[in-house]
Amino acid sequence: MVLMLYHSHTIDEVFDEFKTGEKGLHQIYAEARLTQHGQNHLKLTRRSLWQIIIEPFADVLMLVLLATLALSIVSAQYSTIILLALIISLNAALRYIQGVSEERTLRKLEHQATGHATVRRDGIEVKINPIELVPGDVVVLRQGDRVPADGRVIHALQLHVNELQLSGEPDPVAKHNKPVHSESSVYERTNMVYRGSYITTGSGQFVVTATGNKTEYGKITQKVSRIAKRSTLQQRINNLTHAIVILILIAAILLLLLGLAEGMSLEETLRYVTAITAASIPVILPVAVAIAITQGLRNMAQHQALARNMQALEFISMISTILADKTGVLTRESLGVSSSWHPNYSDRVFVEYCHRAAISQTQEGDEIDRSLLRYEKSQDSSILQIPARVFGFERTVGLSGNLWHNGAQYELVLKGAPEKIIRMSELSDAEREQATHSVHKLASEGHQVLAVAYTELRQPISQLTKLPKRHSLKFVGLIALESKPLPGSKQTVAKLALGGVSVRMITGDHVETAYSLSRRLGIASSRQEIFDTRKLAIMQDGEVSRAVMHSTVFARAAHNQKHILIAKLRRHSVVAATGSSADDIPALLQAHVGISTGHSSLLVRDASDLILLDDRLATVAEAIKWSRTTLGNIRRMLLYLMTVNIGEMAIVAGSLVIVMAPALLPAQILWINLVTSFGLALPLGLEPHSRNIMKRKPVSPRTSVLPRYLIVRMCILAASMTVLSVGAFIHFESSYSSAYAQTIVFYMFVAMQIVSALSARSDHTSTLVRFRTFSPLIYIGIGFTLLTQLLITFTPLGGWLGLIKVDVYDAATTSAFAFGCLLLISELLKLYSRHAVRKKGRSYE
Repeated sequence: MVLMLYHSHTIDEVFDEFKTGEKGLHQIYAEARLTQHGQNHLKLTRRSLWQIIIEPFADVLMLVLLATLALSIVSAQYSTIILLALIISLNAALRYIQGVSEERTLRKLEHQATGHATVRRDGIEVKINPIELVPGDVVVLRQGDRVPADGRVIHALQLHVNELQLSGEPDPVAKHNKPVHSESSVYERTNMVYRGSYITTGSGQFVVTATGNKTEYGKITQKVSRIAKRSTLQQRINNLTHAIVILILIAAILLLLLGLAEGMSLEETLRYVTAITAASIPVILPVAVAIAITQGLRNMAQHQALARNMQALEFISMISTILADKTGVLTRESLGVSSSWHPNYSDRVFVEYCHRAAISQTQEGDEIDRSLLRYEKSQDSSILQIPARVFGFERTVGLSGNLWHNGAQYELVLKGAPEKIIRMSELSDAEREQATHSVHKLASEGHQVLAVAYTELRQPISQLTKLPKRHSLKFVGLIALESKPLPGSKQTVAKLALGGVSVRMITGDHVETAYSLSRRLGIASSRQEIFDTRKLAIMQDGEVSRAVMHSTVFARAAHNQKHILIAKLRRHSVVAATGSSADDIPALLQAHVGISTGHSSLLVRDASDLILLDDRLATVAEAIKWSRTTLGNIRRMLLYLMTVNIGEMAIVAGSLVIVMAPALLPAQILWINLVTSFGLALPLGLEPHSRNIMKRKPVSPRTSVLPRYLIVRMCILAASMTVLSVGAFIHFESSYSSAYAQTIVFYMFVAMQIVSALSARSDHTSTLVRFRTFSPLIYIGIGFTLLTQLLITFTPLGGWLGLIKVDVYDAATTSAFAFGCLLLISELLKLYSRHAVRKKGRSYE
């Protein structure tokens, strides 16, 4: 096709260019163009082969390993060279595999979170995946939609588009279908819509002119380098590893100077430096953390919760309060008419007015409108007229309805908040008091109450805001809609409360309605917990903060008040907020975790951190459970790796200082780390959730990666390993030889590694009790570790590592003694911590 400036041509000329029309493309032509133009997705600039190869090695721990490898080559330690090369290669391969797996997982989640595009094919509107769009497709746009491709507007009805990603301007741009000047810049082409922008108001249609990387947004992405995002937890762990590297370098330099000062040869000193360095590097840690996070995202997706990124996973685990919309998350969206009050009108006339106030589904009415239409249908009313004008709900006036042509005049039939309509209606004091009393009575029964009224106009109005303020309405009556709690909502609220997560309900309903429903859900127990948000306008900031913190239900709330409430809650809590409409976006962005529902528009889903595919509060609880499990598993891996690495470093350093010989050779340390990293550390990152995971309070964002009590335990266990290993080395070295002693310490240390892994499975629960939580991976990992021990014991591989044949009794008794001692010390430490936790009245894991 010849390139043309679509914005400067008429619609018919654009149609001719793409051989399409109002009815859209024929399906066969669309399929052919999809083959020709490719799928409508952005292809980022591919990294070069050199970048792909070097990426896993651009890590400080890997650089230290490479430096250690260089030292081993200089000192001709062949076994160490081979093992280091093997570890580096396996770690690089694992990072490659993990990188691909992580990218696929995030792409899959993004694909599940992506909505659909409404296109016209063969004159019929169908919903397709946006990646199937091709040039010439006619796409239908509605409020809240994300524009899936670039295109020329062909129809626009009060169409306003947010083009922030292109222009940087937050104000929506009004769109039309008339040609503009050929030299207009992208931002001035008001008859074009662009991929990535959002429909803020109105509706329209456009013909696709560009897809994929040929869109304006696609051109921008090609100019921007790809930046890998890390969660704050990953960043803190990276900072920790950097600190470890600094300590390693300091220790290595000190050891080198000490050895040379003691008259040791450079070759021997380098061998000891290699041993210390190899013992200190938790090289598996960064990739193990990434594997655990990716698996956590998968677990959540399997339970209908899509976390948009790794950063969200961390905050989900810390949620301490949830500001939940009443409709959709706590109660059914489907409303039923339970009763009505209309003393001056017959049932039939009242039902007809309800119908005349309702907006039909084809005119994008909401669930209240559909309920009124169902109520009308059940009463056998049949009014088939089409309104002269439809007024959707306008928050500024709190009303909605229809304008009907009634002969020479017009009849405006409205519905809305009872207080609003009663105040605007022409009623006597007695009638007003009676109507107000009826509102309170229906609301106290847990019903959502609407008032219906009408007025006659000589001239039509274009907006409800143009209705004269002194114009009185004729009050028709009240209608009560029943909201039924979703099955299991009350149990979920109680479950979350047990886990330290409070659920707060926000609704536009009457205070009495909100109180009645919240009691049924177990959210509120007294009227003091209900806050009427209309008071916000007359309260001081300090008063608002106190009221918000002591309230569990926010009634009569408007969308523009939601972010105010979140701002107050954020001062003391990690806040999650639900939302389903474009009006909720500011609140979703302000909350620590924005939660959208599966039926939300793409605009809302893009602003959220967590998407509920089944719109249930129970799914939020599942997301919290699995995110806590993932963060707990990362902490377990870190505790285990730090314990054994500190232990290895202390054993080598202690033996060098006391007897001037290492208790473990570099090759032996590397072998142990190689086997246990894959056999014990990785399974710890994939542990199932514990029984009490949702009985504990959420972790504060200010809490360190490893709490103080775990750091104390880590140090005591590492010190215990050192004492047992160095003591055994001194004993057997004096009785036999250094090689004999090193072999005994090798077997002992593997046994203590297994104890460390089992101990790390729980913070406070006994290691023996934790066996009740079945984890096949950890048991397979222990079996793998034991099999490799048998392999090096009965094959020449042991000699290659510097091991010699030792007395079976010596090896078995020392290993069993080390295993038992370390397990006893671990259990005593957990017993003490359990006592401390119980004293505070908390649950533990």
